[in-house]
Amino acid sequence: MASLALVTVDSTNTLYGFSTETGNWASIGASGFTLSDRIMVAGNIALVTVDSTNTLYAFSAITGTWVAQAASGFAPTDRIAVSGDVALVTVDSTNTLYTFRANTGAWRIQTASGFTSSDRIFVSTGTPL
Repeated sequence: MASLALVTVDSTNTLYGFSTETGNWASIGASGFTLSDRIMVAGNIALVTVDSTNTLYAFSAITGTWVAQAASGFAPTDRIAVSGDVALVTVDSTNTLYTFRANTGAWRIQTASGFTSSDRIFVSTGTPL
């Protein structure tokens, strides 16, 4: 399993990720990033959510790259989870599920009709999506 390091530079709204797999740093601008935005790091993924711009940022320790994803309607009350090679973000207002896979470095989007904040979410290391 690859490992990663994450650094946020608040004054420039820049995210830096280091991958032990590639041996390199990668950076991405995260306009609107503040200290109140959420960060989760687990397994091969670093996930950063920027509420003010409804943007999700994921770093893959496997590919060594950042990928930004617009998430219309994303709110601070929406849930996020990271485990192993998968990140999950739920957007209740649009009934939308966002998943990020570390091995492909790509976001997948799924509409989940009827999804609400009372529905349960799970992520598990090693479980295919």
